[in-house]
Amino acid sequence: MTWLTPWPTIMDAAELEANPAMRIFGLSLGFAAIGGSVLTVGLLRDWGSIYPRWIPFVGGRPVSPTWPTVLAIVVGTALTVAGRSMAQMSFGETAVVASRVEAFLVLPFPIWGPLLIAAAIAYYRRRTATS
Repeated sequence: MTWLTPWPTIMDAAELEANPAMRIFGLSLGFAAIGGSVLTVGLLRDWGSIYPRWIPFVGGRPVSPTWPTVLAIVVGTALTVAGRSMAQMSFGETAVVASRVEAFLVLPFPIWGPLLIAAAIAYYRRRTATS
């Protein structure tokens, strides 16, 4: 989400100013990554099975395994597609990575999506397995 600051990483500030759709793309991607992180934790923790008590109307009830799985696969797919473009921007012929630190921060991005999809499938299989 550094694209929202005056000091963006990976892209030049003037280039982002000329193309405001890239800022929206970056913001959407950032929120998808945060949502994917929360989804992953939810898939692994107890609150992936039972809604926490503090959530209004559904607190304490069991979570249906379908909607977290579908949501995680959708976010994982979006991160996978975006990860490819991020890797291409960072390491392709027209690479714009300014430093090794930026390259290190972008490097795990392409694998987050597939790992979230794998976590969603494992969650679904665990929740729907018969004893």
